Amino acid sequence: MAFTEGELNNFRLFTMISSGLTLGGTTFIIFIYLIFREYRHFHMRLILFLSITDMLAAIVFMYGVQKDTVKDEDKCIGTALAIEYTSTCSMLWTACIAHTLDSVIRKHNHHIESNEKWYHLVCWGLPTGCILFLVSTQKYLRLLGSADLWCWIDGAWWVRAIFFYIPLVVILTYIAVIYVIVSHTLSKENSWADSEIEEDRSQSILITFRWYLLSLAICWLPAIINRAQNALSDERWPWLFGMHAFLVPLQGFFNALIYGFNDEVRSKLARYFWCLRCRPRWTGGTSFLSGGSRDSTNLLRDAINENYYYGSNRNSVASYSGED
Repeated sequence: MAFTEGELNNFRLFTMISSGLTLGGTTFIIFIYLIFREYRHFHMRLILFLSITDMLAAIVFMYGVQKDTVKDEDKCIGTALAIEYTSTCSMLWTACIAHTLDSVIRKHNHHIESNEKWYHLVCWGLPTGCILFLVSTQKYLRLLGSADLWCWIDGAWWVRAIFFYIPLVVILTYIAVIYVIVSHTLSKENSWADSEIEEDRSQSILITFRWYLLSLAICWLPAIINRAQNALSDERWPWLFGMHAFLVPLQGFFNALIYGFNDEVRSKLARYFWCLRCRPRWTGGTSFLSGGSRDSTNLLRDAINENYYYGSNRNSVASYSGED
């Protein structure tokens, strides 16, 4: 069932709005990384690379929904490849962030920065391999073309599943499992903490991670359901396509809210733009989404600090309490 021109225009509008929000949010993340030296550390670099891929994806989505792009075969194929590449890169960077949290909290890896080169190899290399396959087979299999909302993998549901949706489901499941493991680990290790500061740090990590997992589910579950329904039936549900068109490009905007919109960043920006003589004192307020009393841009740094604290004091605490 084909969509009416009015429905297609609505889908384009939804995509343009959400892509514009992501473009603004990712620009903000990149801006604070560049102007504030104290944010130029390993865990913020992971968020930076995620933001860059989300920004590129937003630009491609905005270009890809234009009528001229869909009608021009060369433009359509180029856009399809760009959407596949940027979306896959973004998906893999989210997995790397979750892997980093798991490494520093559960496995007590004090040298997690050494993984960065492998993260780059995986996050840029695997999508490149997918693109090379699609380009090399386009002449024979014609896998790329209009995919209802924008140009992407056209009609071949098994190719969509293999090259995107199955890896996406695996990564979402992996992140959810990591959240459960991290929650259990921090709850167990909080029993060693001798101050509310350590407990507050742990709570901040979990709340920020929870928001991040929720944002992934909001953005991608409607798309997964929509594409599964497309594979099973020729019927198209406009309301589900509308959610798909609006939510998929919105991930970068959610990331900016979670990682960038907090008390510390606002204070730094106020001083940067208005040349305040002194930084406003923290009064215990919470960030917009983190729900905790700490800076949510420091999610991974808090995890590393948590790891160092428990890693260096676990034996002494156990000895003091008489445990073997």
